[in-house]
Amino acid sequence: MTNSSVEKGEKAKTIFTSGEVAALIGVSRITVNRWMDSGQIRGFNLPNSGDRRIPLESLLDFVRQYDLPLDLLRDVDGSIPLPRGLHLRAGDRRAVEIRAKFRVRLPDGSSFDSGEGFVRNLNAGGAFLSDVSLEQGVLPANPFVFDLELQEGALKGVKARGRPVRMSVGESAIGFGLQFEGLEEAARSKIERFVAAA
Repeated sequence: MTNSSVEKGEKAKTIFTSGEVAALIGVSRITVNRWMDSGQIRGFNLPNSGDRRIPLESLLDFVRQYDLPLDLLRDVDGSIPLPRGLHLRAGDRRAVEIRAKFRVRLPDGSSFDSGEGFVRNLNAGGAFLSDVSLEQGVLPANPFVFDLELQEGALKGVKARGRPVRMSVGESAIGFGLQFEGLEEAARSKIERFVAAA
């Protein structure tokens, strides 16, 4: 729930339609209906109409079960109540275009591939890496992270490890929303100053 919702005493949404869940996660309503039919996400049908409804807790269980990032959840009504300790993307991102080199690393730390791309927006919590070009042209099927090094401008030399939380595929480009993990304090401070200077 946003602070303004709490201050105004508004009741947060706790039941969603399949269309609202589809919009929150970024998939089609048909996909959400399939997930309900297969039991991957719990919900119920309204009597007579058959319209589907999904409780917030079921949605959050689904997000946790499939290790989806909470920042996939986009507001339908200006707020989404999350259990204490969970949060959406922290802070605004600054629109940038910074060339970056990276390594794709597996959980054991081994290097799977390397490549280049552009950081298109940024804050100390994460970035969007676009126009990704991989040397081998293949991504691992297993979980992986990007070890980034920014190549130009005020942030040249800044290094960050980012876990992909979403992927965007265009006609000629691929991009990843990254959530930073274990960002060193010097890098965090430099990014925060850079974003604040916008």
